[in-house]
Amino acid sequence: MENWMIASIAGFVVVVALFGFTQGMPTANVVYDPCDFCEGQAVCAVKDNVARTYENACAANCAGARVLSDGDCLEQ
Repeated sequence: MENWMIASIAGFVVVVALFGFTQGMPTANVVYDPCDFCEGQAVCAVKDNVARTYENACAANCAGARVLSDGDCLEQ
């Protein structure tokens, strides 16, 4: 096979590979939910007049609760 034919075929394969792998893949429009990445210490928070322990302040805020204090809620 001639060198120019090999180069043409190789170029075509590269172009097809590049366009084939980029079609349908997410790009810059990906939206991340910050509530998926909550970390931290347990907190006591209240929502709808009910106090409960949340894993962290981020999780409490994502649930719509208001943080009362650090740590677990005390039993009453």
